Amino acid sequence: DILKNINLLQHTLNVVKESIKILQEKYQKEYQLYLERAVIAAIYHDIGKIKKMEEKLNGVTTHLFKNNPHYDISKLIFMETYPEYDQKDEIIEAIENHHNSYKKSNNKILEILIKADKGARKKEIDKFLQDKKIKERKNCGLRQVALEDIARIWVEQEHYQQVIKEELKQEIPPPQKKETKIIIPIFQTEDVKVFFSDTIIPFQKNISDLGLEIIIQGLKILEENKDTPSVVSYYEGDNEY
Repeated sequence: DILKNINLLQHTLNVVKESIKILQEKYQKEYQLYLERAVIAAIYHDIGKIKKMEEKLNGVTTHLFKNNPHYDISKLIFMETYPEYDQKDEIIEAIENHHNSYKKSNNKILEILIKADKGARKKEIDKFLQDKKIKERKNCGLRQVALEDIARIWVEQEHYQQVIKEELKQEIPPPQKKETKIIIPIFQTEDVKVFFSDTIIPFQKNISDLGLEIIIQGLKILEENKDTPSVVSYYEGDNEY
């Protein structure tokens, strides 16, 4: 139930970020070698949860959605969309098996995706529970004592104004420098624009032209279907999230 509150777009962006983090921490020597494939695998790993894809691709039909788990459909979508990508084999295996922790494989892209997917889910659940606690505290009905009341109770009257000034001075945040963000006009939502600027742009030099095109197209598909929940299944046997 918790994961139904997280949409597929946000989950996917979280998995990409986790993948890059894992690469930076555990695969420093192979970082440039794995980066492109790890990002592409993360972006496409759950794209089979988007039912509207049956309207765009010949091989993706209603029958396919009803009779196959989402990771098989995700694999098919990637295979049909980018057959010319020469590094696709490891990505296809990673997409197909990202819920299979027991599969014996030397595929590092698969290893990274499994860890990134689990790591993203853990953070999503932790954030949801934390936000819920904060909301419950706000709604508990306890009276919040105003800053002026505290000062009046504990401070002598002649020092009251000085105390308030010092408290307010501490509460006013320092002025922040305005950051210049790279504008990506092909994206429509702010989340994706910021994500691309902050997460993909810094690593563009390590990504091929075709790889970058695949990444952009995947993000556009997710953006167009941003209301798709991250937990959805059209096949009874698909109990993985």
